[in-house]
Amino acid sequence: MVIRNTMDKAATQKDIAEKLGVSQGMVARVLANDPTMRASEATRSRIFEAARAMGYRPNLAAVSMRRSRFYQIGVVAALPFIHPQAWHYVEGINKGLIGRGYSMSLIRLMDIERGEALSSRAFQGHTLDGIIGVINIPPDLGPQIEELVPHSVWLNTDIWLEERCIRRDEQWAVRTIIGKMVERGYRRLIYLRRGEGGHYSHDVRLRAVREVSSVRGLETEEVVLEPAETPRAVGELLRSLDRATALLAVDGYAAQEIAHAALHLGLRPGIDFSMAALDDSLGDWRELSRVAFPRVEMGEAAADMIVRLTEGVDKPMASLLFQGEWVEGSTLPVGTPP
Repeated sequence: MVIRNTMDKAATQKDIAEKLGVSQGMVARVLANDPTMRASEATRSRIFEAARAMGYRPNLAAVSMRRSRFYQIGVVAALPFIHPQAWHYVEGINKGLIGRGYSMSLIRLMDIERGEALSSRAFQGHTLDGIIGVINIPPDLGPQIEELVPHSVWLNTDIWLEERCIRRDEQWAVRTIIGKMVERGYRRLIYLRRGEGGHYSHDVRLRAVREVSSVRGLETEEVVLEPAETPRAVGELLRSLDRATALLAVDGYAAQEIAHAALHLGLRPGIDFSMAALDDSLGDWRELSRVAFPRVEMGEAAADMIVRLTEGVDKPMASLLFQGEWVEGSTLPVGTPP
């Protein structure tokens, strides 16, 4: 085994060209994967093999400056308070960027809110090719963030534009679950929701529940979950249920609150009462009947969108809505509850 001394002078494109007897321009264009370079496969293989054997390493900083790109994308999130499931978005973003030769830098939303974003080295050096905002990005901060970078994409945030945005299809989720309830014989729906405000999805779900339940002929009642009152209020609610009534939780956390309160009454979801959730926000309650959204896939789509923007794609990047999938679970039994 030959171990190359790290103090040795690094091989250059000129060294490779001289060794193979080809022009330096050909070596440069082949190593850069220039699609206009009409070199044979044999020649390309010789150049890449020589580059490996001679320990050639490209000057990424110089390449970036020549191409006016740094292959680095910032991901803005409300760290450290980001929703646990949001890390699946980040996982997808990272996966998508790595596959395209880009790197990811996490940026705290609070730094931008405090006006401290420019203290970041990424912003100071203008080395970010774009930014992806994730979840809790206030709409009024969107323009401020967009001033810092040449391109931006908004992933499941309160910002919604005709272009460059990706969200979950909340209306699809409501239609899916209410459709399941009607098919299984339920005639009354109690929607367990949060108070006003918060993430955009809560308001979208509320409007959709009201509209869809009306169209499907379901009698609907709304219960606002207040943390301090949940155990008592849920106890009264569960005691009032009949066999034709199903609970619909705004998310997995709300469903868990109901299940915990029911436990103290000796009641079990799916056996003593029926319930489903509009989101799998917990991720580890497999028995919960719910809608699950492809968060990793959505993150990959955001990465693809921002990369295409940095590469100068001319056509508009139309915003996307992702549908999820129905997860059967066992808390919304087929037919009316016994």
